[in-house]
Amino acid sequence: MTITVRVGFRGVWLGLMASLCAPLVLAQSEIVIGQSAGYTGRTSSSVKEFMEGAQAYFEAVNKKGGVSGRKLLLNTLDDGYLPELVAENTKVLIDQEKAIALFGYFGDAPVNVALPIVREKKIPLVGAVTGSEAHRSHPNLFFVRASYQMEVEKIVAQGTAQALSKFAIFFQNDDFGKDVLAGLQKALAARKLSLAGQGTYERNGVKVDDAVAKIAATNPQAVVMACTLEACAEFVRQMKKRGQAPRFNHLSSIDVASLHKELGDLSRGLEVSRVVPLPQVQSVPVVNEYAKALKEFAPKSQPSFLSMEGYLAAKALAEGLRRAGPNPTRASLQAALEGMRDVDLGGFTINFAGAGRRGSDFADVTMIGPGGRIKY
Repeated sequence: MTITVRVGFRGVWLGLMASLCAPLVLAQSEIVIGQSAGYTGRTSSSVKEFMEGAQAYFEAVNKKGGVSGRKLLLNTLDDGYLPELVAENTKVLIDQEKAIALFGYFGDAPVNVALPIVREKKIPLVGAVTGSEAHRSHPNLFFVRASYQMEVEKIVAQGTAQALSKFAIFFQNDDFGKDVLAGLQKALAARKLSLAGQGTYERNGVKVDDAVAKIAATNPQAVVMACTLEACAEFVRQMKKRGQAPRFNHLSSIDVASLHKELGDLSRGLEVSRVVPLPQVQSVPVVNEYAKALKEFAPKSQPSFLSMEGYLAAKALAEGLRRAGPNPTRASLQAALEGMRDVDLGGFTINFAGAGRRGSDFADVTMIGPGGRIKY
């Protein structure tokens, strides 16, 4: 399999797995999948973590001959988490690279930018890493992960079961953060609780001082965090400098290993929700399969939640391609994905049938222990 990663705004090639120096020429024996994602910028560490698992699955499929005898070609353009580049890249992938599907767009803002194009071109977008509730009803989006609001419900359910009642939220001031805020308010209202405090920061920034001051003043017992890695880490640092030690609840879009690398010992005790099986529990068939693929095709990588999610998303897409026939088109793939009801990927079930493409509502909470190891 050839995986090409290009930095769209610089014209520089980055070899993620195996890059080509010559112009890309597609063969009839290949099925092209397109991705625009922030391989540079604020989401870079999380994007790369997700793609390690996805690439491992695609490589494993290609080693066995591909899908219906055709190899899977993943063509990726870097957008730096910049909306204007997402739109440009998406059009290139659809119109010039002739992708049959889009895959693994990362974050609410990039997905929002891609949506009008996806709708117009009638192309499936599978495995987007966003939990936006609003996106769940879009006919061309097929999710593997649970929504942010399902994650927040699990966080609040667990916290209130342990007698916590003062919840605050630190969130990115955009659709992503506001969706999480709405989910938290909903979960609290269901338990006759109100929000203790809130603070925001601006997208693509790390200026969190004002949010820290506002939230610290409320002395919360728990803080739900809807933020990028750098902003989350800076918020935790500043809160702890003030002597604040609430339960910090990060959403699943944060990579645990990167968070530990950023914070060191300060990461101990932080909680991270998850939307996939534990990648260390190989008694689950798909986890065992994932571990073997990672060992063979990404031997320097460690199992992680985001990498596991990438693997599952790639597997869901490949299953749709298998069901779309020997010569799949965008339309036949769309129809095949829509017909995937309660499909068992190996101990993890997805459901794309019906009005929504929710995929899964599974969510749980884990804790970062000593040395960045996951406790559960």
